[in-house]
Amino acid sequence: MEKREDCLTLTLDEAAAYTGIGRHQLVKMQNTDRSFPSFKVGTKTLVDKKLLTEYVHRLAENRVGEVVMNPVIAQIVANRQ
Repeated sequence: MEKREDCLTLTLDEAAAYTGIGRHQLVKMQNTDRSFPSFKVGTKTLVDKKLLTEYVHRLAENRVGEVVMNPVIAQIVANRQ
């Protein structure tokens, strides 16, 4: 039997530990984002480990979930400090 770290897939609990993203948030992503790299085997949800890494990198590159301030407003705020 393969060691778990050598596997191509992760369970949602393992994916949460691997990424640092909570299991609840991963389930929410799975249910709302068609590009989330998961599939079902029976009742078990598995996540492709390599694609999950790429998915998280894309989220970071696009700064998903961040409130990004308009550069003009950022300059005004910086000048007031």
